[in-house]
Amino acid sequence: MKDLPDIIQLIKMNAINPNSKDIKDLFEEYNLLELYERVKEAAGY
Repeated sequence: MKDLPDIIQLIKMNAINPNSKDIKDLFEEYNLLELYERVKEAAGY
């Protein structure tokens, strides 16, 4: 959780769409779908 702001900043700086299948699959692989939703919301998606 301490890295959440860094993750959000990287998504924004690199114009990464968190709705992409690859990104969602990564969060699913580690059973972090709740965190995935928080990241999407914080990144404005």
